Amino acid sequence: MQRFTISLDDGLAAQFDELIADRGYINRSEAVRDLIRERLGKDTLDARAANTAWPT
Repeated sequence: MQRFTISLDDGLAAQFDELIADRGYINRSEAVRDLIRERLGKDTLDARAANTAWPT
């Protein structure tokens, strides 16, 4: 597993901590991993949809 560091302003960090609490995450790392997976999955689906030719 790789580690990286990010900086957030206080307001964004507070919002992120609220999201963590609302969704029941144990820690910030778990929440960040889920957000990245979610975004990568959405981007993959969007790319597939863009490359799908629909009959006219």
